[in-house]
Amino acid sequence: RAIGKNTEKRETIGRYLLSCMGGMCFYPFGRKPRPGDLCRFYLEKALEPGRLYHLFCQVPKAEEGERNPWPEGDFFPLAEIEWSYYGKEGWRLLSVRKDETHEFLSGGRISFSVDQEMEIFSDEETGGYVFQAVLKESSYDVAPVLSGISMNHILLIQKETWREEPFTVATANGFPFQEYLL
Repeated sequence: RAIGKNTEKRETIGRYLLSCMGGMCFYPFGRKPRPGDLCRFYLEKALEPGRLYHLFCQVPKAEEGERNPWPEGDFFPLAEIEWSYYGKEGWRLLSVRKDETHEFLSGGRISFSVDQEMEIFSDEETGGYVFQAVLKESSYDVAPVLSGISMNHILLIQKETWREEPFTVATANGFPFQEYLL
């Protein structure tokens, strides 16, 4: 589950909606993001220390069309997000290796790892193994919105092809009822 906590209201997205890539509308920091707003991701199982994980975020097509495209390498961030997870010593920083979403402004993946064992975190709503995104600074002109969230896709690669090298046919995220025609 992903739970977004902000000063406006709390939005909860369940596992079913998370599996419907493109079928939800979730504002991770609310419709008027402010520093201190956060989005928590509750997991049933702990992430393994040292292993690389990928959080895939999808942005609605309409939202991507509202922004001017930015050239690669010349992007100036509109926000600062601090990623952390709950461990034995409390909240610890995640090791974020790559953020293709530009702080949730475009679709892509966020690659990260934890360096120590996770612990169960409980608050007034729910409990589980948790990692979170905390908005430290914000100059968002439009609040980020996600239409899909998933983790650790499984790549389907076609080895024999008319192309010169193998290419990715599709990706799956481990949720049920996914079918691919090959």
